[in-house]
Amino acid sequence: MEAEGGKTQFELPRGFAGRILLMSMNLGHKTIYKSVAKALELRAEDSLLEIACGNGHFIKNYASHVHSVAGLDLSELCIKLATKKNKKRIVAGSAEFVLGEATQLPWEDNKFSVATSMSSFLLFTKPVALESLKEMYRVLREGGYLFLTVPSMSLIRRIKALLRIYPAFNDSNEIRDTFYHIKSFKLQIFHNFSGFDTSVISMSHV
Repeated sequence: MEAEGGKTQFELPRGFAGRILLMSMNLGHKTIYKSVAKALELRAEDSLLEIACGNGHFIKNYASHVHSVAGLDLSELCIKLATKKNKKRIVAGSAEFVLGEATQLPWEDNKFSVATSMSSFLLFTKPVALESLKEMYRVLREGGYLFLTVPSMSLIRRIKALLRIYPAFNDSNEIRDTFYHIKSFKLQIFHNFSGFDTSVISMSHV
């Protein structure tokens, strides 16, 4: 997929191709969304933040019952679509979608009870991931929690990676190296930044 400013469609969806990609991700990530929703056990009083929210599909379909929601994404297309998809909640004042970087969250301290980011950290360099975690920790209330998903390196995923089927990893050695070492990458980040207590939940998804 073509790159814009060094970013592929996977990193920065845009245009018609970006719309198609987002629709396919909604379908392809259905198992992930259901598993995350089950693990989060969102309550009516929760305030949810989703980093790399895409077109707002998860918030629309799995967080409609919570007190308030917010999504952040680097893609203008994603924010436009997420805003349209969740228009009623935005009008009601219980939702907002913001264009921005995870390293500089535009919310005050202690705003959210839950934060999540699904399958986006594999595209972050280690410094960006660490700063993003610090920001997520800052905006979470005391007793709040962060739920991240990263791909497990199953045999099929390893074969796909070796065959260079994942377009996002074809041109960047740094990203590709992060992808191959995603488990140690995740553990190292949490080890370096001790603000979070951690636990790991395994979910089978290829």
